[in-house]
This record gives sequence, structure tokens and C-alpha cells, in this order.
Amino acid sequence: MESFGEVPSGKNKQERSSKRFIYTVELLGRLAIKKPSIEGRENLPQTPCIIATTHLSDIDEQMIAADAGHDRKIGLASFATNQKFIVFKPFITLSGRDNFYDITNAPFKGNFTAPSLRQTDFEKMSQAITQEKANIVISAHNRTYNWELPDKPGLGAVLLAHIANVPIVPSVLDIHSPTIVGSSRDILKTVKNFATFNRPESKIIYGQPIYLSEISQEELKGVFNLYSFEARKKMSQEEINAANATLSVLQAEAEQVMHALALKLPPEKRGKW
Repeated sequence: MESFGEVPSGKNKQERSSKRFIYTVELLGRLAIKKPSIEGRENLPQTPCIIATTHLSDIDEQMIAADAGHDRKIGLASFATNQKFIVFKPFITLSGRDNFYDITNAPFKGNFTAPSLRQTDFEKMSQAITQEKANIVISAHNRTYNWELPDKPGLGAVLLAHIANVPIVPSVLDIHSPTIVGSSRDILKTVKNFATFNRPESKIIYGQPIYLSEISQEELKGVFNLYSFEARKKMSQEEINAANATLSVLQAEAEQVMHALALKLPPEKRGKW
């Protein structure tokens, strides 16, 4: 088993993320947990990929990005509102704003939001993958607060994988705690655990890459149009039906990613999966 940040020997070197990025995003997570052990890093392909993570805590993406960034270039997909959130903003600024790719939020309902699935957001990430050889870390589902996977998977990872034509690597941060750790809603708990040397152990687990079937860019555009009020108004019923058929394929693929994540988690965190 590899340790956090250790680069496997004999591996072809890609362009790496800067140490400034790696250590700053790692610091955010290490306030809440001890240095994680690593399993399956050899599953990360030599070419760029989508690293689809769990989102049981608010540090899953950051800790996985910090580990993977030691031997490859990483970009982090993040809600646009995170850039202004008092907890995340200093870390984003310190680690380098250009390493983060905004996903526009849908309107908040209470304290919850979701991706608005705007095509322009995903095209920017796709360009980073194809032109800059970046590996994008993105959550495979919306944030949960019950310490288990949600019933509904997110579409972001599969949409981006299709647009950029790269595989998805399901990746888990399993924090060994019976209750939520690393939540931005409970900063006092993080500070208390850090001050009392009570941070839990954890493990990062990379699964086998998932290679998706081909979907044309035009078909993907139809799905994005379904989520745009203005674009959907201009669609014919035939176009809507075709887009919904493509959406069904994407939803099935998103469920495949969630199943892969669930297999790497203990039963009590898997939800319905």
C-alpha cells in the first residue's frame, strides 16, 4: 500500500500540479483528518481522465486532488459560490485560482444547491483536459449530510468524460469515523479535533477506469438544452424526445459510477447502492 503523495516507481511522468496547489488543498483536508493511506493509485491512466469522487465530506475532492497532483496536472471542479465562501476562498486564492473550474450553481433552496449544468462550464474543463492535459477532479454527486451516498447520482462526471472523450476513475475518500468529519458547516468540530489530536484515520481508494460508450457532441448539446429554460423553449418535441433518450443513457452511466464508488465504501456509507 502506498503512502499519501508517494509517486509509484517506473511510472511515466506527466506534467505535475504545482507544490503550491498540492500543499494548500492538502492543508484544508489535513485540518480534519490524518494523512490518508492510498490504495489503487496505479488505476489512474497515463493519459488525462476524470477523477469522480465521493462527496460525503467537504474535503473529499481536495484530498484526492492533492494526492493525484503529485504526478499529474489537476484541475478541481467547484461550485461558483465556493469562490466567495469564507472557508474555501483563502485556500482557493493561495493554491491558485486557475486550478479551479466553476460549475454554476442552481438557485439555493434552503442551504442546498445543485449544478445548473451549463455547457460553457463543461467546455472550459474539456479544453483544460485536451489542451493542458489536466485531470479534472469532480464530485460524482451532490453534497450529502447523512454520511452516506445519495439516492440520485450527479451527471457532471459522465457529461465531462463524454465531451473530453476520456475515462472516469471512481475515487473514494473513506474517513474512518461513525459521524461526519470535514464538514464546512461544523468548523468548530474540525478545530476541536485538530487541537485535541483527535483527527480520524482515512483511506483514498482509486477504482478501475470506466470507459463510456460514444455519444456525439450534438446529442450532448441536446441534453444541456434540456437544462436551459431558453434553449428548451426552442426545441421541437422530436428534439426533446431525442435529448431525453440521451439523458437516460447518461443517467445509467452515472449510476454505474455510483455503484463503483459504493463498492469502495463500508456498507453503512453506501446508501441504496
